[in-house]
Amino acid sequence: MLNMEEKYIDVGIPFSYWDKEVEVVCPRCHSTALVHSTSTQAKCVCSHCGKIEQKNLGQPQYAFLERRTGQLEVDPFFGFKLALIEQTSSGNIWVYNADQLNHLKSYVSAKLREKKEMDKYFDYYISYFHKLPAWIKSSKHRVAILKKITALEKKTITKPNNKTPLDIANDIKESFFYRWNWSNRSWKFLDQSNFFKGDYSTAYYPNIQKKSITILSIKNSKLLLSEALIENGTISVEQKLIRELPLRNTTKKSTFRHTIKGKPPIYYSINIRKLSGESFTVKELLVDVANMDIDSTATAYNHTINFEADDYIFKFVESHSPHPDFAPTEKDKTQTSYGFSKSAMKKILNSIRDNT
Repeated sequence: MLNMEEKYIDVGIPFSYWDKEVEVVCPRCHSTALVHSTSTQAKCVCSHCGKIEQKNLGQPQYAFLERRTGQLEVDPFFGFKLALIEQTSSGNIWVYNADQLNHLKSYVSAKLREKKEMDKYFDYYISYFHKLPAWIKSSKHRVAILKKITALEKKTITKPNNKTPLDIANDIKESFFYRWNWSNRSWKFLDQSNFFKGDYSTAYYPNIQKKSITILSIKNSKLLLSEALIENGTISVEQKLIRELPLRNTTKKSTFRHTIKGKPPIYYSINIRKLSGESFTVKELLVDVANMDIDSTATAYNHTINFEADDYIFKFVESHSPHPDFAPTEKDKTQTSYGFSKSAMKKILNSIRDNT
């Protein structure tokens, strides 16, 4: 039977698993500082010079997109240079902390590397190890890379948690942030032909505090925004038109364009995710996803909803970038909002009404 030095099980752990604690070079004194993060906030603390810097990341879905985790040799929140970098003739080896380094060492030294997809929530193609450069995976570089890893071990100020890949997978599966954001296979682009079919053409955006619903619909190549009141847990039949925008097709089938003379064009895309077979609490959907301002401590929002067929959630992106879904910059003024199909919206409102 192989021991852990001879075998490493790659269960599809994403790079972002290790971004809760990142060792960076302090921009003030150039010593090693630590960046700590939660799903909504990042904080850099240097114990040498006392530098402290904080950053609010918004709700989890924005934090996830904003991080662009693993793309550069900098921390994913402030852009500070990583402290744990070693140069080789083939490229640089870099990690966020001692725990990630420990797993990299186990992976590189393993004579057998096994891929194991845990369940429907794990997509192997987001795996940190799957995305490693080929030269790091190559056995002919093993000795040289392990020497560099030993050098990095002497630099670390954090400690490995000594969890196995299977332990980490179980930890990840318990978090809502993982269930929602890392199941990328659940999201589908709506192309232009499907914008006008059935439930696909209408999304409902609730505002519980104001007891109203914003309704987004696409009809006759126009984007319509309307508002209706919530009365006794149901949506009022009367609707007030707020905004009407003509849309044009683009060469990219999942994106529309709205143009105003003398101004930059605005691009829109809609993604859809089936909720059937999923279970979420009202708080998870309205606060953690839809970024709504509600009293999340109220017991009514902790009630779990079981969704069925025809229950969808929509991700609506508005941006000056012609590619609104792919890493837009700050100048693109991108806004993301989440709405629900009518049947899903009814379940949410009924759950709040029945548990209030």
